[in-house]
Amino acid sequence: MTAQRLRNAAAADRPGALPGVLDEAGDLVDGLFAVCEQVVFALPGVSLSSVTLVEGDVAATVASTDRRADEIGTEQYRTGEGPCIEATRTGRIVLVDMAGATERWPGFAAIAGALGVHSFLTMPFRVDAGLTGSLNLFGVGGQHFAGTGQARPESYATTVETMTRAHRRYLRCRDEVAELRAVVRSRAVIEQAKGILVSERKISAEDAFRILVRWSQRENRKLRDVAVGYVATAAGESGTAGAGTARADGRAVARVGPPARLQW
Repeated sequence: MTAQRLRNAAAADRPGALPGVLDEAGDLVDGLFAVCEQVVFALPGVSLSSVTLVEGDVAATVASTDRRADEIGTEQYRTGEGPCIEATRTGRIVLVDMAGATERWPGFAAIAGALGVHSFLTMPFRVDAGLTGSLNLFGVGGQHFAGTGQARPESYATTVETMTRAHRRYLRCRDEVAELRAVVRSRAVIEQAKGILVSERKISAEDAFRILVRWSQRENRKLRDVAVGYVATAAGESGTAGAGTARADGRAVARVGPPARLQW
């Protein structure tokens, strides 16, 4: 079921589709698949269901209950026409039977009909400025959506939108936390290097920082990397760590010191 629930429907040779959404998205995909299954179970006339997400110019079916829904989605992404494409472009619900689909998208309708799908209900949603999508419902074997109403299907689309937005926010928060941790680690080792310079050269913290900045510029290396090398060298010379060790964050590094001739 994994290949069926998650596939890049934009093109078989584009494995990087929707990286902003599908990065470590196992739980999200499982949740969307559960919604698709529930829609098929709860709504009369619905035989297949899928979820499409669109990021930039890339569309993908990220959850579905049947390979036929995958194939219908793939055809729409390939040709740029069909109920899903129209719904995500216009932001309007698309409800159409086979006769209407044949009139509007004959190529799409022929493929859908060959798969036994004869009615379509697509409900678009918007996660944020960069991500849209739709919940797609299909009737098979002449079934139609008459009597299902739109309020209940729309509530499922709202659920999909909410789940995807929450996952998107989680990814952003995770990245922000990782960036903050990196900043804290960088500041810690820079402060350590400044402290060593202050102690060794009897200078102010401001002068010590200027020295580190000059080393960084001269060597064309990040300030943090210069600080790590200097701390490692200072620790090795004091006998507290051997060559090739003594990095402030605990990782092994080669001993790299400041330039042999200092100009400050």
